[in-house]
Amino acid sequence: MLNRSLKWFTGVLYAAMGIGQLASFSQMPHILSAYGLKTDETATVLPAALIAGELACGIWFLVRPRSRSGLVAWVYTGVSAVWTLLSVQAYLRGLAVSNSGTFGVYFSQRLNWFALLQNVAASSYSYTLFHVARRARTQQPVTGADGVRDVHAP
Repeated sequence: MLNRSLKWFTGVLYAAMGIGQLASFSQMPHILSAYGLKTDETATVLPAALIAGELACGIWFLVRPRSRSGLVAWVYTGVSAVWTLLSVQAYLRGLAVSNSGTFGVYFSQRLNWFALLQNVAASSYSYTLFHVARRARTQQPVTGADGVRDVHAP
């Protein structure tokens, strides 16, 4: 029950993040430049990847809250890791990030210790997703060569 509640909350959060960033896509390279990233033509690749990952995870968690997919765990981990790495390196370098870019130009939040804590908490949820996916994989019935499902105890 708790895992489904976390997936619902994370689904709403990641869908909102993706929508906010998509709505302000033209500003995302500028927002990410505050983290010390270059703002050349390739600067649109990272925002596009983050938006795609956030929307995919958000929709997946909302539509399939009971899913135990390892794929969504990898996508979620990738998105969370990128945001965490961007935040930690900017904080350690003392960069002034006035808008973290989490929701694009909407609901701006400056980078501080609390934002770092939020990113670390989001990244730590990856462990739960992988744990659930691993348990589901070990509990799935195995199909034999004759097409009949053999049930194996974990």
